Amino acid sequence: MQELSYAIVTPYSMRKSRTGGIVARLITRTGLDIVAGRMFAPSIELVKRYAETIVTETESRHRATQELIREYVRRNFTGKINGQRPRVLFLVFRGQDAVAKVHRTVGHIVNERTSGETIRDTFGDYIADESGKVTYFEPAVLTAIQPDQVKRDLKLWAEFSDADGGILEKVIEHPAGAKVEKTLVLIKPDNFKFPNLRPGGVIEVFSRTGLYIIGFKVHRMSVAQAEEFYGPVLPVLQEKLGTGQGRNAWEDIVEFMSGGRPSQIAAAQKNEPGTEKCIAIVYQGENAVQKIREVLGPTDPSKAPPGSIRKEFGQTIMINAAIMTTTPMEISGRASQLTPSLTLSIDAKAKAMKAEGIDVCGFGAGEPDFDTPEHIKQAAISALQSGFTKYTPSSGIPELRQAIAEKLAADNGLNYKPTQVVVSNGAKHACYNAILATCQPGDEVIIPAPYWVSYPDMVRLAGAEAVIIPTSERNGWKMRAEDFENAMTPRTKMLILNSPGNPSGSVYTREEMEALVDIAAGEDIYILSDEIYEKLVYDDAKHVSIASLSKEAYDLTLTVNGFSKSYAMTGWRLGYLAAPEAVAKAVDSIQSHSTANPCSFAQRGALAALKGDQQPIADMRDEFDMRRNYMFDRISKIPNVTAVKPQGAFYVLVNISQLGLTSQNFADRLLSKANVAVVPGAAFGDDRTVRLSYATSIDVIKKGLDRFQDFCRTL
Repeated sequence: MQELSYAIVTPYSMRKSRTGGIVARLITRTGLDIVAGRMFAPSIELVKRYAETIVTETESRHRATQELIREYVRRNFTGKINGQRPRVLFLVFRGQDAVAKVHRTVGHIVNERTSGETIRDTFGDYIADESGKVTYFEPAVLTAIQPDQVKRDLKLWAEFSDADGGILEKVIEHPAGAKVEKTLVLIKPDNFKFPNLRPGGVIEVFSRTGLYIIGFKVHRMSVAQAEEFYGPVLPVLQEKLGTGQGRNAWEDIVEFMSGGRPSQIAAAQKNEPGTEKCIAIVYQGENAVQKIREVLGPTDPSKAPPGSIRKEFGQTIMINAAIMTTTPMEISGRASQLTPSLTLSIDAKAKAMKAEGIDVCGFGAGEPDFDTPEHIKQAAISALQSGFTKYTPSSGIPELRQAIAEKLAADNGLNYKPTQVVVSNGAKHACYNAILATCQPGDEVIIPAPYWVSYPDMVRLAGAEAVIIPTSERNGWKMRAEDFENAMTPRTKMLILNSPGNPSGSVYTREEMEALVDIAAGEDIYILSDEIYEKLVYDDAKHVSIASLSKEAYDLTLTVNGFSKSYAMTGWRLGYLAAPEAVAKAVDSIQSHSTANPCSFAQRGALAALKGDQQPIADMRDEFDMRRNYMFDRISKIPNVTAVKPQGAFYVLVNISQLGLTSQNFADRLLSKANVAVVPGAAFGDDRTVRLSYATSIDVIKKGLDRFQDFCRTL
C-alpha cells in the first residue's frame, strides 16, 4: 500500500554533520521516494505537543524506550547549545509500506550494537550502568511506527511549518566580525535516477566544510524556474557555440534539470512542477561560497581534484552531481530586517484551503467585502474608453488634488492648497513616502502597539529606528500622553498615529489628541496621522483630524488618507498625503523618481468617488455597525477571552492571554482544527491578541464565531 512516512534528524545528528549518512541510509535501505524535506527550529509549543504524542506503548520495555525519547525531545529540541538553537531536519518519504520500511531502517534503541544495518546501530547511542539506569541516550533519528501516528505527526509539523520551519537564518551565533555567508546548493536530478547512496554521499562531502545546513527542500524545478536559474548561461553558450547550437545546449540543461524542453513546452505549462527531482540546501557559515566551491570542484569532472564531489559523483559537464550559487545569498541590510506580512499570509493560506474545497471562515481580510460603487467604476471605464491611459503629473491629476483639498476642508476642517496634496499608489505608499521624506538613519519613530503591520518596516526601510510603545486593553489600546513623553529622546523625529485604528478599532478623542500635540509641538516632532478609516466610526465616536487642532498641529502633521476603505477600492491602489508645502514637495520628488504617477484612469474613478453620491459609504458603515455589535456581543460571552468594543474600522481585537498560547500558535491551531482564519497579534506587536475582521458576511461571522467559541472551550 502506498503511504507516507517521516524521519526527523535530531539536533545532535545535525551538529555532528551526520545528515548525509542518514539520508543515504534512508534512501538506499527503504527504496522509498523522498518527497519533502524542511528545516525546523522547533518552538516550545511544537516540542510540547510533539512530546505528548510519543508514548503510546503499553508493554513496559517499549514504553520505557518511548519515555526516554519523550524526555530526549523535551530536553534537546529547545534551548541553546554552544550558541546554536536546536535544528532538526524533517524528511518525508512515500512508497509501498513506507511506515514499516522507515521504521526498520531507523531501527530500535538497544544498549549494544546488533548488526550495523540500522541508522540507530550506526549513529545512535544507548548506554546504561550495571543497574540498568540509562546514563547516555541519543536516538539519532525519530519516526513513528504506525500509519495513524504518522498522519497525526505530519499534520502537527505541517501546522508549525511556517512559524518554525524554512530557512533558519538566525539560529546560529557566529563570532563577531566573522564573514558569514549563505549559499544555495542544488543536488542534481542525476543523483535520483534509482535509490542509491549518491544524494547522501554528496551531502556527506559538503559536511567537510563545517558549514551549517539552515534550509532544505526536495524540489521539482519547473521549466520556467530552470530557464531563470540558467538564464545567464545562454549568452555564454551562444557566444561559444553559435546562436543555434548554443541555444540547443542550453535547452539540454533546462530539460535535464526540469524534464521539459522550453521550445516544446506550452507557455501555460512552464510554471508547473517538473518531472525531475533535486534537493536544494542552504548552507551558512564563514566564507561559505569559497568552502562549497572547493569541495564541489570544477564544472568538468575530468578536471576536478580527487575527493571533490564532481570527481567522485560527476560524469559530464552537465551531469556533474551538484551546482551552487557562485555569489553569497545576500540582500540589503534594510531588506533583511523586514518581516513578511502575517495578515496577507493568513489570508492567502485561508484562500488556498478554500480552493481545495475546505469550508473556511475567514476573519483575516483587511478590506471591505462590498463592491466598488457603480458610478466610480463607470468613471474609470469612461476614462479608459476615452484614451485617458497616459502618464499624469507624478503627484496626481490637478482636478483630483483640488477635489481632495476641498474634501479636507469640508470634512476635516483642514485648509490645504492642491500643491500640498500628493496622490499616491495607496495610503500605504503615502505613509512610506512621508517617512522617507522626513526621517533618516539615527532618527527614532514612536509607534503605539498594537500597530498596523507595515509601520515598523517602513521606518526601518528609511533607515530610522522604530520605538514601539505598548498600550493596554484597560486604556482602550490607546497611547496616553505620559507614555509618549516617557518614550521621547533627543532622536525622536516622528509619532505615527492611526485613528480609527487597525487592529484595535480605537478612536482617539479630541482631548487625547490635544495632549499628544502639546508634547509633540514642544519638541517639533512630526505626527504621521493615518486616517484611512475615518468614515467608519460608530456610536458616539467622532473622527478628529489631528492637523485641525491648532496651527502647531497643522505645521507638524502629515495627514494620510485614501479610497480603499471608505469606497471599497482596495485594489485600485489610490491614497493621498496632505502636508506642509516643503514636505509635500519632497514627497513629490521621491515619488517622481520611484513610482511616478498613480494609475491614470483610477484617478478618474477617485474623482467620481469624491464628487459623486456618498450614500454607499453610509450604507456600508451601517452594515459594518450591525456586524460589529453582533461579533462583540458573541465574543464578550466566551470564557477566558476579552475584547474592547471597537469604535471604528472593521476589526475586533481579542485578548487571548488567558488561554496560554502565543498568538501565532493560537491562529495556526484555530485554522487547522476549526477552519477559522484570524490574524495573530504578533503581527501587530502584541502577542496577547488575535484580530478578527467583520468585513465578511453575517452568515460567515455567525458560523465562524460558533467554531471560534467551540475551539476556545477546548483549551
